[in-house]
Amino acid sequence: MNTITKLAACAAFILISTPTFADGFVRPLVEFISPHEEGYSTKAGAGVAVGTLFGPQRQHEISFECAGTRWNTAQVTSAGVAAVSERFVSCLLNYRYHFGPATAPVRFFAGPALGVTNNSIDLAWVRSSGVAAGRASPWSFTWSGSAGIGFKLTEKIELDAGYRFLHVQSYNTIIAGSAYLGRASEADVFYAGVGFRF
Repeated sequence: MNTITKLAACAAFILISTPTFADGFVRPLVEFISPHEEGYSTKAGAGVAVGTLFGPQRQHEISFECAGTRWNTAQVTSAGVAAVSERFVSCLLNYRYHFGPATAPVRFFAGPALGVTNNSIDLAWVRSSGVAAGRASPWSFTWSGSAGIGFKLTEKIELDAGYRFLHVQSYNTIIAGSAYLGRASEADVFYAGVGFRF
């Protein structure tokens, strides 16, 4: 929670200290996440981004975004067969460069993002000695790169859609007294959002 608080405070500082804060926005979004790891299917997720556009042509964008989804999987580990329910929430500080002025009806964008991902795990091991259940909520460093296109609907509303490559670092944790290794994971993320400028 301290990590999210620090990222949120950083984003708030950027918004408040930016002289063009009048071009702030909120962008609800939907995502379709396709993990590279075997056993994970494509899932829908949802989130929201809050940020600001700045620069002479409003070509620069900084935002703080949180989005999440859930998977239910079965895994075979050294401790036995595990039924796993995982809830992923990624919190990212994004930068976008928009190719074209804010007055353009259509413009492309691209940029990197850094942040953290919280993986809330509910796990039940089926062992020869019985069933053991536990929960953990580790954090992992996360980075991504994205590109997409934005469509200006009105003076204050914009629809955008894009692709993001997401990388989540590995982690180690203890669940029900047993070590659990969360491997580094990557995913292709396709998303769309509607931005409301204020």
